[in-house]
Amino acid sequence: RPAKARENQARVRERRLELKSTAMGDGQENFSPELLRAYYRRVFPAELMCRWLGYGTGTAASAQSRLLRRREFSFTTGDDVYIRYLSYEDAAAFRKDLCDKLPFKIDLGAIFSAPPSEHKKFKVFAPVQRELIFDIDLTDYDFLGAPPAQCPHPQ
Repeated sequence: RPAKARENQARVRERRLELKSTAMGDGQENFSPELLRAYYRRVFPAELMCRWLGYGTGTAASAQSRLLRRREFSFTTGDDVYIRYLSYEDAAAFRKDLCDKLPFKIDLGAIFSAPPSEHKKFKVFAPVQRELIFDIDLTDYDFLGAPPAQCPHPQ
């Protein structure tokens, strides 16, 4: 495991360097579909995410798979197209779709009575389990990098 962790850390450092090298003089980054695809292919933790979302562990693969295939995912693409009712059999299918669709945003939905990708096949299609979700936008905390005098609530 330590070797794998070092490899993942190296990938993250490599990605940061790539982003820095594409930065423009005004602080904005050039978007590159190739870099986003490389991120989803090599860095994004699809296997861990699928295990987590299926409430599985390494030993509970069948339960994990049953829950994962009934979990709804939705993507928002770079051109602001919202794609709903996505579901996946396993992490490999999830990663493939990420690399194909290149979403800018991934939303996690409920676990349904049937696979969301097949929702039109079933007369009864309803959520059977949901989680409490907090949506925290990191841009809401931009003031944390500012000098104390510029913060909205200085101490």
